[in-house]
Formats: sequence, structure tokens, C-alpha cells
Amino acid sequence: MTNKSLSASDRLAPVAAFTRILPVYVRKWWPALLLAVVLVAAATTPAAATPEVPDVPDDIVGTAVAGSDVSYPLPGSPRFVALESDSRVWFTQTNPDSIGLLTVTDTGIPGVKEYRIRYFLLESGSDPYDIAYMNGIIWYTLRGTNKIGRLIIASETIETYAVPTADSRPMGIAVAADGTVWFTEEASNKIGRLRLTPTPEFTEFAYPSADPAGFNDLALDSSGRVWATAPKLDRVVFLTPGTGEFLNVSTKPYSRPISVVVDSDNVPWVAVEQDHLIGRYSPGTLALWRWFTIPGVQSLTSLAFRLENTDFELWFTDSVGHRAGRLVVSIFGVVVRLESQQLAGNAPQPMGIARGNDNVVWVAAFGDRYVYEWRDPYILYQYLPVVARP
Repeated sequence: MTNKSLSASDRLAPVAAFTRILPVYVRKWWPALLLAVVLVAAATTPAAATPEVPDVPDDIVGTAVAGSDVSYPLPGSPRFVALESDSRVWFTQTNPDSIGLLTVTDTGIPGVKEYRIRYFLLESGSDPYDIAYMNGIIWYTLRGTNKIGRLIIASETIETYAVPTADSRPMGIAVAADGTVWFTEEASNKIGRLRLTPTPEFTEFAYPSADPAGFNDLALDSSGRVWATAPKLDRVVFLTPGTGEFLNVSTKPYSRPISVVVDSDNVPWVAVEQDHLIGRYSPGTLALWRWFTIPGVQSLTSLAFRLENTDFELWFTDSVGHRAGRLVVSIFGVVVRLESQQLAGNAPQPMGIARGNDNVVWVAAFGDRYVYEWRDPYILYQYLPVVARP
């Protein structure tokens, strides 16, 4: 990869004219047709100097004016994001299929940032989907080629591992503290586990159902249990790996639980795609969940969690309604704040969302090819009416 840096004058000149992102695209693509002509000519004429053909795209660099809402343009369509730190954001993207890294740094001038976007091309048709970070390694699912991939950051080495069940469509991914990788298989009714030591080893846990579960997202709790959404069955399941036992938690009458996170008490929260609800598991109650209606959204897509003081903070995206927002609930189950807003752009389609440690929230906007950075005060405090359901 060729790194191209800007001089100080190049970095700061655009700031006077614009208040948002001013990228400088520096990409080199060698046309396939021209390459074919060169190869044919080489076969019939004396050897000549071999033209340089870049093996990976160049970086994209630019400057941006810092604010509560900054968007960074990407070469492809991002799906999900994972944070290495508050200033290093990894993401999966399509068109082209690749893993990307957005790095944001201060320039030393108040309010002005420099950013750099690098991306690592993957096999065409691999369809990278979910992504996770743990201990210097980026893990991701490849729906199109039925593999689990990893990128070792220090060496920039990419490795892939074929899922044993063919055409399983691996979707959600999470990594335990010991490096064990868990993932869902949307098309095979299985939850998979990958361990690399002493040698790569897959274990697949078959869900006992004749009906397709359509496993999507998953999350791990500190006791080792795996929580996964089964949108086609309107339930959340959790797997105890030691016994291989699955237990079911229905979300009916509400349909298609799509995203799940686990809070600091090892309790799952789930976003229901079609009914505009976020719920916290409440065993022992009639409904099994305590539901919170999110007005104004059309299709809840993804969740991110953080314990903020003594409050549960849930960030969410709505890919169909092009919105993102935040639900804050006290430890007593009382809504402290509920807010959302439509993102800028024609059709941003926000998908993945991640909450950092420095009051930063990152959102992958699939439709408009941006990664959004939000800092306090985040949303413009458009308060919504709160409807809580027992």
C-alpha cells in the first residue's frame, strides 16, 4: 500500500472554505483491458519494462472540521464497525469487498482533524458482514465464501478459515477474552465456534428445530453463555457451550428480533426489527421482556451498549428510516432519555454502531458510503414521548 501525506498548507487550505469533510482521493486502478493489451504485446515483441500494477489501493487522506457530527467518505459501502480505540475504527465494506481502517488524528490546530482511510481488499464475492476486535486482531464473517477471516494488525496479515457446513452464511461474530471466536450461521441453524490453539478447530452447535431460525446477531456474557437472535422464529436463544443445550426466549407477539447486546448484569437487550421496540430480558414476568417503544423509526437494525454511571445506555440504528438514536434507562427500569434523529444525506442506511470510551459513537452508513462520528452533545436533543410496556 502506498501512503500519501499532505503538506501543512494542503491540509489547512480547505478549512477556510468548507466546514465539513474535504477528502483528497488518491486511488490508482489499472484498467484490465489495458493490461490485457500489454500482455499480448509482450508475447509478440521484445521484452520491455514491466508497468507498475498496484496490488492494493492507495490510502485516502483529508482534513475535517471537528464537531458533534462528522462524516468520513469511504470508497465502498460500510456495514458494521469495531473499535480498536477511539481514533481507530475498523469496518466491513462491499463494493469493493474489503476490510477498512479509519484513523483520525489531531493536527494541533483547535477544531481541525486529519483522517486517513486504508482498506484491505478481500476475495471478490466474499461479502464481508460483521466485525469484531480483540487483542490486536480483527475478526469478520464472510457470507459469500462461507469463511471466518482475521486480520493481524501488527503484520497486516489476512487469514481465512472455511466453515465446515457448506453454504452456512456466517453472519454475527463475537470474540471471547480468551480469543475463542463465536459466530452465527444464518442458513444452517447452527452457532459456530472457532479455536486456533493448538491448531484451528471448529465446533458447530446444531439448534434443535426443523424450522429455520435465520440466526443473525450474537453476544457473549461473562458466564460463557452465547445469546443469539433467531428472527425467523421470533425468539432469542442462548447456548450453554459446556452442555450444548439451547434455551429459548420468545419475543412474541413482537416480530423479528435482529440485534442483541448483553449489559453489565449479564442480561440481554434486543432490538425488534418490525415492531420498533427495544427490550430487556425480564425472566419471571409474563412477557419475559420489558419493552420500550422507539417512536419515529421504521426498522431497528443494530444496537450498542454502555453502562453510563448507573444507567443503561443503548444506541441504535434504523436502516430503513435512516435514523440513529439513544435510549437511556436507569437501573430501576425508568427511561432517563430517548432521542433520535435522521442522518444527513440522501439515503444513508445506517447499519452498524459502536460506542467508544471517549464519548464517541461511530455509525456505518451503508447507503451514502460514510462512517459518522458523533461526540457529545450527540443528537440535537430531539426528545421523544416515552412508551414503556411491561
